[in-house]
Amino acid sequence: MMQRKLKDLNRSAEYIYDEMVRRFEYSRILEVDPDRGPITSLEMALDFAEENSIIRLTSGVYTCEKSITKPGITIEKKDKDGHVIILGNTGSVINVKLEKGKVVIFKRIVFAHSGIKLTEKFKEAQADVTYRQNACVKGIKEFEISRDMDCVFCINSGGVIVRESVINIKSIPNRLKQKFASVVSFPQTSMNFIGCDFIGNETN
Repeated sequence: MMQRKLKDLNRSAEYIYDEMVRRFEYSRILEVDPDRGPITSLEMALDFAEENSIIRLTSGVYTCEKSITKPGITIEKKDKDGHVIILGNTGSVINVKLEKGKVVIFKRIVFAHSGIKLTEKFKEAQADVTYRQNACVKGIKEFEISRDMDCVFCINSGGVIVRESVINIKSIPNRLKQKFASVVSFPQTSMNFIGCDFIGNETN
């Protein structure tokens, strides 16, 4: 009888310990504040973050010039009434390189590509375009897909879950003949957009 009670106590202690470890693994929170620090950028937070960390961004405009390679990270807006924008000027705004089956999670963030560098890349933007191809299956097939192409999300490997966010490419020059992709997802990757808005211009 005594041995049975000891075994039960041991099982209870192991369960409590496992629960404590599990909660600790998912409770590492990094706060990014460009003005007050000590973590002042999203890139710095990604350096410090461990697997399954939560990164909370105070209101402001951020860049993400570092590929996301650590699984289970959640990147979210800290303040309910604040505005968080992750902005890119060339290449992809968010570049995901995770192991197969692993994901990164974004919540309540505005993602935008400025398009500033596009006029340098595509000479068509320098002149008036009289013919512009309508978005269609044929147009999509003619994309020149590459791993460093201009887009908002480039999912090279692994996957993303994006919740209650905005993907904005409205600032892309209207006169570009080149189509612009919001999301590029390579084979054996995954993407899940929940409650998100996609905002484009007249041609994208």
